[in-house]
Amino acid sequence: MPAASGPNAAPGRAPPGPDLVVQLASLVSGPTPRLLIVKGPPGSGKSSLLRALVPRLGGPVVLVAYRVVPSAGSPDRSGAPDPPAVSLLIVDPGRPPGTERPDVDRTSSIALPLGPAGATSFASMPAPLKDALARLTTAGGGCVVVDSWDRANEEALRRGVSDGAAVSQLVAPTDLLRELLGRVPVHVVLALFGEPDPQVESLADGIVELSTERVEDVLLRTLRLAKLRGSAALPSRLFSVANGHFYSTLPRGTGFRPPIGPAEVDPASESAGLWPGSSDFASAFGRLREHGLTAFELGEEIPDRLFDPLVAPMVATALRGGGRVVWVPPGSSSAAHLVTGLERFVSRELLAQNFRVLSAGGPEPNLRDIRSVVLPLRRGAHDGGDTRSADAPPLAPMFPEAHAFLRDARGNGPVLFVLSIDGLRALAMVAQVNYNESTLPHIVASYARLPRFHGIGFGRARDPFTQALLPSVDTYLKIRQAHGDAVVFGIRPPTPAYLLDWTRPDGRYSLVPIG
Repeated sequence: MPAASGPNAAPGRAPPGPDLVVQLASLVSGPTPRLLIVKGPPGSGKSSLLRALVPRLGGPVVLVAYRVVPSAGSPDRSGAPDPPAVSLLIVDPGRPPGTERPDVDRTSSIALPLGPAGATSFASMPAPLKDALARLTTAGGGCVVVDSWDRANEEALRRGVSDGAAVSQLVAPTDLLRELLGRVPVHVVLALFGEPDPQVESLADGIVELSTERVEDVLLRTLRLAKLRGSAALPSRLFSVANGHFYSTLPRGTGFRPPIGPAEVDPASESAGLWPGSSDFASAFGRLREHGLTAFELGEEIPDRLFDPLVAPMVATALRGGGRVVWVPPGSSSAAHLVTGLERFVSRELLAQNFRVLSAGGPEPNLRDIRSVVLPLRRGAHDGGDTRSADAPPLAPMFPEAHAFLRDARGNGPVLFVLSIDGLRALAMVAQVNYNESTLPHIVASYARLPRFHGIGFGRARDPFTQALLPSVDTYLKIRQAHGDAVVFGIRPPTPAYLLDWTRPDGRYSLVPIG
């Protein structure tokens, strides 16, 4: 069964190693037989994890799917019904073809409370499974992968085996599966959606727990390596099963600075709305509407530097399309930092002509020949006033130089105003501009009337000015931290959660579904 090559199984997008799958494969690939348990509720991703694990195992693999079926026999002399049996689907690449068995009962799968090895004789196993185990033992190692059986899993098993594999379906006693735990001289990987017997957990060399948890408005898939022989339990992390492919994140250090990648070419230039420079963004949240606003609400633990890789492709797309951009960065950034990130994809000549920065820090000599990108600030150039009174006058645009620069754009290129709420506060302080929660939406609206305009703002969740803008935005996205990773999800429009990931060689971000 082929493993996913990356978050969305796209060619050339392989996660760096060693990841969780590599770690687990190493556990059940050595010379000493090991037992690995993967547990979680139905639909939690156990089968996807197993399908990713199988190609990494270092020896022959026999796949077994099971479900409990009613006994076909009659009650015994005491009147008690026969014990339940298991229906097995055995996929054995090492077995000669042509020995398949007919289908058996397709009763729905239920939880099977497996216990430790019992008194059932190894010799009593059905011939296909006994032969497969004997072959693995003779080969000096191998692995039996056991999973619950449903239609989707059956299709994946049949689709993923090699051409020469034999597939058998048969009925066997329930105790048969217990024999696989601690009795057979090969590795065993066992997926369960019920809680295993405590004695089984004590036999396990590794236990992976899959679950979901709610973060504000969305559900996230999480996993925990609860037990790993010889190592301490690891903290929970996020994972994805998008398109049936398992992908687990890697822990990132606190100083991780995400790269800024290039903008993707618009695949449908005639479509309504402005292209955001990322097919992942467009698929998840849509295009940028003309005269509209997009707001990113950042959790308190999200660093400002995470915003630049999201908006830089939008800016590069606008500039290369003949548009103009004004960017108000937070106090932690600067015009030189923004120019450095953009000039890998946009020429300095184009930046000098169509890109401007409003920065509380003022002119920056290190920009040399393109110092003009920093707009001057006039003290008291605008007073925001107060619109709460009935006779309040109309509000003029805040920072008229920026407004005039965008207004005078030529051609049909998009016009973007990128605004940090923290940066706006610093600007207003330096320029001695007065504004408040009631006037800010009106000031932003004066920009939104410009042709081909789109506003992109970001601020902290607890900032009252962020909250003042949210009622008027078209696209309202939240960015939060979960288990060391950044996740983004839509409130308007509502969307599932996506992991913000950077595994593409060119530095572009990916939005990986983790809901």
